[in-house]
Amino acid sequence: MTIVKLMIIIIGIILLLVMGYQIILYLRSGIYPPKRVVKERIFLSGGVGLSFFIIGIFIIIFGK
Repeated sequence: MTIVKLMIIIIGIILLLVMGYQIILYLRSGIYPPKRVVKERIFLSGGVGLSFFIIGIFIIIFGK
């Protein structure tokens, strides 16, 4: 069970790092990939990453 808890937190951290990379792509000038697509990726990876991270923290705190 400890491995599952750790994996949930690691997946959350990885998705938050992906969100950071997508923000860098969004701020860079250029036309590919389209900013609309990058913005959708930012919200998706950030939302899911934050959710996984928070769920992992709650499982560690309250799961015994």
